[in-house]
Amino acid sequence: FEIEHQANFRYLPGLLKNIVLNYNLTFLRSETWTINSSPIYTSTTQYVSIYRKQKLGNMPEFFENFILGYDLYGFSFRISYFYKDGYPLPNDIYYQVVQVMENKLSRLDIAVKQRILDNIDLILNLNNLTNSKEESMYKSPYVGPNWQTAQAYRNGINLDFGVRIDL
Repeated sequence: FEIEHQANFRYLPGLLKNIVLNYNLTFLRSETWTINSSPIYTSTTQYVSIYRKQKLGNMPEFFENFILGYDLYGFSFRISYFYKDGYPLPNDIYYQVVQVMENKLSRLDIAVKQRILDNIDLILNLNNLTNSKEESMYKSPYVGPNWQTAQAYRNGINLDFGVRIDL
């Protein structure tokens, strides 16, 4: 289920009429059935199938994007917030012993554009101003009850500057 709304505030007085707003909320639900066939050894080998309902891995259940902006003549400013919920990662081999999870992620970005001629814009993007860390975690009874970091990395704060020419 997804909700998106875009609005400009042209009806407001003065400079307030240049404000723009955009937000998007996504709710995902997914599930599947898995079958695990295990042999039972007696005088004759028999296979027992175990059916298990589980969420699909690699899929967050919630995303959100909020963008607040301002446009005035050839100038455009946007500040955006992105959030992604944590979610389980597929772990077919050790699913009974080890749980693996991707942590939630949030970040803040800024985009600025200035038109300098009819077909030329200067563009500046500042990404990941919150210096967010992407992190995978695991939990196993062999290492204790708490989640442990499996992999983590930071992309850092990124800056892009460019010139756009419309031909």
